[in-house]
Amino acid sequence: MWWRSLNGNALAMVGTKYIIGFVGTTAMVLVALWWGFANFHQEIYDFLKMESSFTVLFDEVGVTVTVADDPASWQQGLSGVESLGELEGKLFVFDKADNYGFWMKDMLFPIDIIWIDENFTVVHIEERVQPSSYPKTYSSPVLARFVLEVNAAFVESFKIEVGSRVKLPSAYIPEDLQK
Repeated sequence: MWWRSLNGNALAMVGTKYIIGFVGTTAMVLVALWWGFANFHQEIYDFLKMESSFTVLFDEVGVTVTVADDPASWQQGLSGVESLGELEGKLFVFDKADNYGFWMKDMLFPIDIIWIDENFTVVHIEERVQPSSYPKTYSSPVLARFVLEVNAAFVESFKIEVGSRVKLPSAYIPEDLQK
């Protein structure tokens, strides 16, 4: 047999070359996957019909959100969603400040709705909005650029109020608001 004709060092050299090749190939594949995800994660999520999530911060309270940033996702919102986790929500990112209206069509649970202006300040809140309130529309009397939907009682539990400051995910801050 060929391996008996090789001394121990030669066999170790052959094995080492295979191990180095395997480790090198694995490293290249992992780097390629990382690069692909880092540069095309939204396209990957879209292809797989998944939503990426980000964190919105109120002082020290973080809310994991999925983002609605186009007309189709604005219209869908949380309609048909069975529930949210305690610190989960939906962040609506709009192209311009306006008095955006929200209703509870096809909603399955009550929510708090928080309107946020271009200075990342809470400008209006509607608490414990019930699914049965549909077709009533809720809107802010003050122009808002973002709206956050969270579980009912979130606002009360974490003492969120008009004037509270919000930190939004930088990936979803429109270019005209980036400083």
